[in-house]
Amino acid sequence: MGEASQGNPGREALSLVVSARTQLDEETVTRQSANMHMIPTTPEMRRKFSTLRKGDVVQISGFLVDISNEEGFSWLTSRVRTDSGRGACEVILIESVKILGR
Repeated sequence: MGEASQGNPGREALSLVVSARTQLDEETVTRQSANMHMIPTTPEMRRKFSTLRKGDVVQISGFLVDISNEEGFSWLTSRVRTDSGRGACEVILIESVKILGR
């Protein structure tokens, strides 16, 4: 249904194509979708993420974060559910991930 575009971190956008077979309109799909960028806090967390597959049901706990460095790079996380397009993604510092179903 959606696909992330390639580009610079923080500049990705989610493109949606709503099928005529669904009763959902594009606004509803956009409001209920999220383009999340995950930052694992440990090597173990990174390994756990590498085992995730399409269709897995997961529970993720963490914090929304903004990223910046001394060279002037910044990547701000979205803090609202009503935005869309470039800059509407969430950047999450992951504390735990649990696979609930496959």
